[in-house]
Parts: sequence; structure tokens; C-alpha cells
Amino acid sequence: MRIASGVMGSALFLQPMTKFYPLTVTEIRRETGDSVSIQFARPADADFSFQAGQYLTLEHTIDGESVRRSYSLCAAPEDG
Repeated sequence: MRIASGVMGSALFLQPMTKFYPLTVTEIRRETGDSVSIQFARPADADFSFQAGQYLTLEHTIDGESVRRSYSLCAAPEDG
């Protein structure tokens, strides 16, 4: 799974999404019956800045096809 280097808000495009970074899942927490929170290790070579409520794009290859999905950030940067 990879993450785009740019983070896009619902109304404001903050920076170009020109590079994807590989991610490692460090925790998956079941929040409700139909939602989870996923924590990723931050890549050492990436400088991410974000605000809670913004969206990010994840890319993963499924059955040989590149698939991209957008997800909202639910934590603030100071939460880690």
C-alpha cells in the first residue's frame, strides 16, 4: 500500500500529489461494526503535514490492477 505525498482537503487542494510513499500498517483498531482506524508508520524520507478532516489517497495493487481510494484523516498531527 502506498500513500500520496500531497493531502487534499474537501475544498482546498494543499499540494500536488506527485509521489507515492510505501506504508507499513502498525495498528488496525475496530471502532464500530462497520469502521476501523488504521495507523501507519511514517516513512523516514517523507515530510507529511496535515489537519484532521483532510483526505489522503492510498494506492494498492489488487489482482494486477492499481486501485486508488481516498480516506479521511481522523487524528490531528499532535496525536502522532
